[in-house]
Amino acid sequence: MSYAAITAEIKTIVETAANTANVYEYLRYVSKENDYKTLFQNGTTINTWQISRVAVVSEFGGTDGNVDKTHEFAINGFYSLDDSAASEKVFQQIVDNVMDQFDLKTNSTLNGSVSHMIRPSQLEVFANDMYGSVGGHVCEIKIFPVELVVNC
Repeated sequence: MSYAAITAEIKTIVETAANTANVYEYLRYVSKENDYKTLFQNGTTINTWQISRVAVVSEFGGTDGNVDKTHEFAINGFYSLDDSAASEKVFQQIVDNVMDQFDLKTNSTLNGSVSHMIRPSQLEVFANDMYGSVGGHVCEIKIFPVELVVNC
């Protein structure tokens, strides 16, 4: 499968996780406040998820000429900070929702776009940071799908 097909399937899976919004297949950048709200805001809350491939490691799969390509994808989430609404607890649950979707056996092949995942999803970062002019919670989830390229 192609990078585009794999990324599209990752986006679909993130969108199926409860309480995600504004999911994009690439990192989005804006300079105008109206664009920021349009792309990232859900109601009054900033809630966005962006997908980026950060590495690919290729290995020969044997003497048959096949190649295993292990992709490393970062799924970055951002959620508005609101202490009165316990936003950290809310976002921690949304993070779990996303990770749970990737750890389901039915999603381990990204609906057929890859052969398997080399490990369950990993939460690599959970912190507070600024997103534009809004304070919030950020996370980075990593997944490692393996694509089999037949007879290269």
